Amino acid sequence: MVDLLNGWAVNGNHNILRTTDGGANWNGFDTGLGFASQTDCWFINDTTGWLIASGTALEPYIMRTVNGGTSWIHQNLEDSSARAWLSAIQFVNDTVGWIVGDGIILNTTNGGMTWQNQKQVSHILRAVSFINDRIGCAVGDSYSLLYTSDGGVHWYDYSDSLPKLLGDPIQYTFFMGVSWVSDKVGWIVGNNGVIKVRIK
Repeated sequence: MVDLLNGWAVNGNHNILRTTDGGANWNGFDTGLGFASQTDCWFINDTTGWLIASGTALEPYIMRTVNGGTSWIHQNLEDSSARAWLSAIQFVNDTVGWIVGDGIILNTTNGGMTWQNQKQVSHILRAVSFINDRIGCAVGDSYSLLYTSDGGVHWYDYSDSLPKLLGDPIQYTFFMGVSWVSDKVGWIVGNNGVIKVRIK
């Protein structure tokens, strides 16, 4: 949601869903892009947003709209090492954003005109959350938790530290969602429930 009334979602097929009444009603429209699947979208206001999707051969696509989804512009992934399945996207303003996916974290500082491969890992990352252009977290399979406080210049892997952070043995095999809420604190959704994490 970009405000109390307006928001977008994807349904995994060809449709994007939009609400203008705070989620009471959702209307779908076909992007006309013909992707095999659409995995996530992010809007910063009621006109400008990004969509990540996969083609029939699972090749990744990043699309941008500046008219609320009426038309879309293809943004290229020039780095061949970044051409992986993409799972989640977030922008903190109209220029700075991140995408996570199968073993990668991508970053842009120019609205998606170019994307840099910030980090490669050995498992799928499924969600990303930033509170500003410096502090954020990415989570995914194998109870992975990566944290940065410098915009992704350095990513710190807390996966092996989670039992100590949580005070309990890990009861999760993967994380599928995250909401980072302050410098060191976030909420993570896993296959066994919701947990609160505090980075020390």
